[in-house]
Amino acid sequence: MAAKQFHFDLGEVDLSVIETDAGLRREAKRLVPKMLEQMNAALAKEISGKFTKALRGGSLQVSGPMASSQQLAREMTRNASASEKRGIEDMLVMQLTDLRKKHRKPR
Repeated sequence: MAAKQFHFDLGEVDLSVIETDAGLRREAKRLVPKMLEQMNAALAKEISGKFTKALRGGSLQVSGPMASSQQLAREMTRNASASEKRGIEDMLVMQLTDLRKKHRKPR
């Protein structure tokens, strides 16, 4: 998967209950499947759009059935490697850490 920066919607995360870095890591690990789906859906939509343009332009010939962007996203999610999942987890930890810093109450 390309190393494209992706901003995850973390609005549902309750940062007030996450007190440690280990807690951030656990929360990130919990969110990986959902975020992987979000990323793959966005990527599949982009791929599908480019593919459709190529078909309309006549520069591409297809024989056989084409997968929808939803099918493509599901397949990409299902086939994600452990290192891809770990990369997403690491991005989530960074974003959660930044969010926690912004939302900490000054003492």
